[in-house]
Amino acid sequence: TVPRSVTALAEEIAGCLSDWRLDALAALHRIPCAFEAHGRLEVFCRRPDLAAAVRRWRTETWARGVRRISARVVAQDLGRSGRCRAWVESTHHRADGSAEDGGTDLLYLARDPGGALCVEMIDFLSLPAAEETEREAALSAAG
Repeated sequence: TVPRSVTALAEEIAGCLSDWRLDALAALHRIPCAFEAHGRLEVFCRRPDLAAAVRRWRTETWARGVRRISARVVAQDLGRSGRCRAWVESTHHRADGSAEDGGTDLLYLARDPGGALCVEMIDFLSLPAAEETEREAALSAAG
């Protein structure tokens, strides 16, 4: 189905990540699509490149025991000209049954001519708990 609400889109993204449907995930993004995380910007001009980058990240989370990802829209602006922003919190559900904070993302969304929502840009505002701990440890070791 085609996501027509912000909640439906966030849930579809989480489902694609959980089920490793990364080509379907890439199809939910308007190309070119920008990902920004902690001052680093990456622009994807082809969906296969976006899917490959997400596959690398998903492989890392799988190695840490993350089997399912859920998403919750915590805020959304009113939008204008067919565009809106949504703040989405994710939860990473591990193989052992535990869950951890998956971080907060700011999604910049647009509607295509058919009315479906798509992602134009993602700003990863906070890292998942495990990645944040690894980042802090690396910074402490470096400084």
